[in-house]
Amino acid sequence: MTRRHSHEPDSMKILHAERLHQHARTFLLALLAAFLPVGCGSKPEVATHERAPRSVTVSTVSPQSVPIVMEINGALKSVTEAKIRARVTGYMMEQNFTAGQFVKEGTPLYLIDPRPFRAQLDSALAQLASDKANLIYQQAEERRYTAMAAAGSASQERLESAVAQRGEAEASIEGDLAAIEQAELNLEFTRVTAPFSGVVQISKPDIGDLIRENEDILTTLVQVDPMNVMFNLSRRQLFGIQDLQQRGKVPSEIAGNLQVEIQMPDGKPYAHRGTVNFVGSEIDPTTDSLVVRAKVPNPHNEHGGVALIAGQYVPVKLYVGTDPDALLIPQKSMMQTQQGTIVYVVGAGEKVETRVIEVGATHDDSIVVSKGLHKGERVIVDGIQMVRDGEVVKATSAVSPKPTDKKKDS
Repeated sequence: MTRRHSHEPDSMKILHAERLHQHARTFLLALLAAFLPVGCGSKPEVATHERAPRSVTVSTVSPQSVPIVMEINGALKSVTEAKIRARVTGYMMEQNFTAGQFVKEGTPLYLIDPRPFRAQLDSALAQLASDKANLIYQQAEERRYTAMAAAGSASQERLESAVAQRGEAEASIEGDLAAIEQAELNLEFTRVTAPFSGVVQISKPDIGDLIRENEDILTTLVQVDPMNVMFNLSRRQLFGIQDLQQRGKVPSEIAGNLQVEIQMPDGKPYAHRGTVNFVGSEIDPTTDSLVVRAKVPNPHNEHGGVALIAGQYVPVKLYVGTDPDALLIPQKSMMQTQQGTIVYVVGAGEKVETRVIEVGATHDDSIVVSKGLHKGERVIVDGIQMVRDGEVVKATSAVSPKPTDKKKDS
């Protein structure tokens, strides 16, 4: 069976193309009519008004005196932590504290059986009395033989023996006095007292245990007021301090002059500032840093507790000195971009300029600018997300940031 193929005549193709062309022209004319103004002879209107300048708030850069602060991580450590040992051997009779209790210097902690040591003292006192009596006798003997030797009725050798025996009696008394002093000390050592004020830890021995002299640790006493805060200065931070020292902005001696402020877990500063009292003499090559220590007051509160606890890690602000000519800008005026930290400055002709800056330490809600801005320039504070470089704006001044260097007790 043969399949038939139908071919469309050329005339039909031409007619179809002309219809498509006609529909297209009709559509274009209708579209053009929609945009033409109504009425004969009217001309299109052209918008001639321009947008008003955008309003922004600016802060004028001006030199201000602010503290130079370094933020460092530190750790709290007790000034003194003593392991309490017995100084005599004996049986434990009393424990006069509760673990975790704060005790003052001299508070009795333990009592070791004092009876053997009281007996030793009594024996030493008795020996002293006996030796004193013997001395009196030997002194009399020396006087008697001295007279006899002068009369020729006693030999010189016998006189010398009497003198020697009197000397031995005197030496015995000296030994007795030393034995009495030691016996009195041993008796005193049976009362174990706190060598300083602090918090006493868990007791290791129990009542009735035999305690050995200078061997057994009875408990540990931890001093809580004041408290040490230990931190490390990196080599870069140390270089910064040395540079400030050369420029006269930091004292030549760090210890005794620089203050620290501890930040509490709630973000608030601790009520008392401390003072640096030790600076290491060499940089640790393993950490590339220098050890620094400061002493901070840690008094008891109205509930008997303390705010700072040894072993705690704390943020520390090291107040290095004061910069009298620091340029401060509000932190909210900055933006982070691929270029770095930028601000928008309103320059000549009220035009916006993009400025790359370098910043230093923060201070309250402001930050110190070390490079990129000059005195008197105006930095946009509000509206920075909307402006663009070269745009003309209408600037309104804001209140400039003012430093608040609050001094606290050290």
